[in-house]
Amino acid sequence: MSSVVSKTKCIQCGREATTDYDTGSRVIYTYCPLCGHQYKSWLLRDRKTDPQGGWFKLRKDGSAIERRKHKHGYGCLCLANMRGWLCFSCFNKPLTDKDIRKCEQVIDSPDVDKTKSYLSVWDEQTKTATAAIGEIPPSILEPFVERGEDDCPLCQHE
Repeated sequence: MSSVVSKTKCIQCGREATTDYDTGSRVIYTYCPLCGHQYKSWLLRDRKTDPQGGWFKLRKDGSAIERRKHKHGYGCLCLANMRGWLCFSCFNKPLTDKDIRKCEQVIDSPDVDKTKSYLSVWDEQTKTATAAIGEIPPSILEPFVERGEDDCPLCQHE
């Protein structure tokens, strides 16, 4: 399966979120590496018509039946290994001190690059995410800016 990855504005914190659109299954998954907000959209499969689940359920008007799910974010754990791979885990409930200590132990493990890993925690009163462990990269803290063709060096025309 192929997918298209793009950047969009997070509806919870207003920063840059990542969207992954799977072109085969038509699933859209968005997550914010700062506040941890998650969004998923998918089309229902019609298993009665096609046991393999290849067809989508349709309404009487012929349009596909879509489901959407939002998960409020309470922070995000970003782990970077020594080879540069990143792994994000978003939290959908407030973090306890015990949760934060567990994240600290994971970040302190030998395979993790501590300089590029962090844990952000969402503050419900101030509506902001702050670093509980490590440093959040400045690019993640910047407000999302919608970019057009004029901003893309590949789209520049003479």
